[in-house]
Amino acid sequence: MTRFFLQFSVLALSAFCGLAGADEDGIRTVSLPDGRSLSFRELGNPNGPLVFYFHGLPGSHMEAKLIADEIRRAGLRVVSVDRPGIAHSSYQADRKMTDWPRDIGYLADRLGYRKRKFGILAVSGGTPYGCVCALEMGPRISHLAIVTPFAPVEAEGVEKSSLNFLLQFGARHPNIAKLVLRSQNKRLQRNPDKAAKKGVRPFLPEERSFVLDQPQVKQDFLSNLKQISHQGPRGVVTEIKLLANPWGFEISHIRGVSVSIWAGGRDEIAPVSMAQYFRDGISGSRLHVNPETGHLSTFKEQAGRILSRF
Repeated sequence: MTRFFLQFSVLALSAFCGLAGADEDGIRTVSLPDGRSLSFRELGNPNGPLVFYFHGLPGSHMEAKLIADEIRRAGLRVVSVDRPGIAHSSYQADRKMTDWPRDIGYLADRLGYRKRKFGILAVSGGTPYGCVCALEMGPRISHLAIVTPFAPVEAEGVEKSSLNFLLQFGARHPNIAKLVLRSQNKRLQRNPDKAAKKGVRPFLPEERSFVLDQPQVKQDFLSNLKQISHQGPRGVVTEIKLLANPWGFEISHIRGVSVSIWAGGRDEIAPVSMAQYFRDGISGSRLHVNPETGHLSTFKEQAGRILSRF
């Protein structure tokens, strides 16, 4: 089970009213109307077009650092947001995926985009959160890019990966999932090198080397795992439950939003048929498949093309 809870790790300012300045790790927070806090990290040009980054499962704001160079070259202002219970974002009891657009809308307003459009880049387990924002906030979205998307577990006509079973197991047995996550966090603290090697096992051989052989990438990968467990396992377990059950909306209802979908032909975590599910379900969307890439390398190698859509 430990392997499962690492499989979705993709890796990876001026203050406004209601926003705190960045801490020593570059994390900022905004206070939401209901009293919760939402944490995020900014990358790129603070004066560029705004793009929200939605991390995978398990993941955090650290994922976006994997493409920091590409973001700078694209001249974008990327805001990588932690969902409730992750990093410094307050845990939200009984939350639904359909709650997310309200949080993002408020954050966009505080960042000065009340009357300006913004883009969304959603990766892997972050896909449904990008889709529900496109559904609920269509007129505010300039473009939605979903990368290596994971389809609903009940979706028909898609190739299932081992994660379908593991997600459902974790959703049915949350207490076991919490025990596994706590054990994983202890191992991460005791032996980070071993944790990194275990964490990259789901990736292709060349993707593992990319992470482990580059000190900064490896450190960012480990920092991502630490941020995931900053508040304990509740946030991740809630994410598992939400992804493993009906999402509460239909992607076929998304209308009038520019959508691109990016997949890798060698991705065993989110097979191409999952990307095709979104292509078929979202009217007017366009699918881009690189036959040679996997879950991590699709994101990294296609980053320039993906970001050019914004």
